[in-house]
Amino acid sequence: MNHRHLRLLGATGAVAIAAVALAACASGDTPAPDPTSGESTAITVATYPVMSNAAVYIGQNEGIFADHGLDVTLQTITSGPDSIPLLLNGDLTFTSIDVPTAINAVKEDLGVVAVGAMMVGVDVDAGYVGVVTSPDSGITGWAGLEGKKVGVNALGSTPVALISASMKAVGADPSTVQWVQIAQPETIPALLAGQLDAANLAQPLLAAAEEQGFVQVGNPEQLTVPGVPTFIYVTTQAYADAHPEAVKAFQAALQEANAAANNDHALAIETAKSSTTVDPAVLDKVTGFPHWGDQPITAADLDKFIKFMIDAGQLDASTAPTGEDLLVKFN
Repeated sequence: MNHRHLRLLGATGAVAIAAVALAACASGDTPAPDPTSGESTAITVATYPVMSNAAVYIGQNEGIFADHGLDVTLQTITSGPDSIPLLLNGDLTFTSIDVPTAINAVKEDLGVVAVGAMMVGVDVDAGYVGVVTSPDSGITGWAGLEGKKVGVNALGSTPVALISASMKAVGADPSTVQWVQIAQPETIPALLAGQLDAANLAQPLLAAAEEQGFVQVGNPEQLTVPGVPTFIYVTTQAYADAHPEAVKAFQAALQEANAAANNDHALAIETAKSSTTVDPAVLDKVTGFPHWGDQPITAADLDKFIKFMIDAGQLDASTAPTGEDLLVKFN
């Protein structure tokens, strides 16, 4: 395994560490009003331009955040790790990142803490996330990815970890894979141009790829992290110390919004028609949905992912944080 994949946050670490002191000061400038008092707390929440963002848009559109005393601005990001410096300098209040990025942030002592699950792994053949390839590529399963160029949204990310573990589960060697970092919207053109042999995609881009003739190798969550949070929302401990009621209000509203998305996939599709730039006709053909995290995130949840990464050889047990280390603390 090429361990540089786990050093992703190092590219932003210098900027992030320099911003920690600023974030701590900025977060404590003004106290947040109690969400039950009738006053609104303004927060900025970063999310991705894919269908998984539907839950937070439902929370905004259906008044769920407002009911919890939150005035939410949603800001689109293309890479979770790139949002960490923005979080630390106060431009964002909460951001969604994959669990490996959160683990690296905690290892680097950046003051980032988990507040809730964005998505949880699903145990189905074809889910919300899938690895796709051309039908004439000769790749018919996880072992077929050996030696191939595989597109992922970020090196050292959840897709790399899950695809690697899926390959190991069938006796294949993921160290031979040529990982290519590429933004999700650029992935299908790269596949069409032959610049990638396969790629990890989330809905609705997964459905769009299938519309163009690509086929799924498999769902990388199925053999690895079913029922385990894969993407989470984080804030800084400094913000939580200064505004505990706002963080608790966000946690409660997030679970409610996620439950609404889980219970009404038609609403999730309709919401994604305005929360993404994907062709509505493609969205109507989506059949694989995420499981949005509608339960409180726990240390045990995060410990499962940490153990998975250690077992997969992608995290050193001697330096790995615990799930408790990742969770937000309230005084």
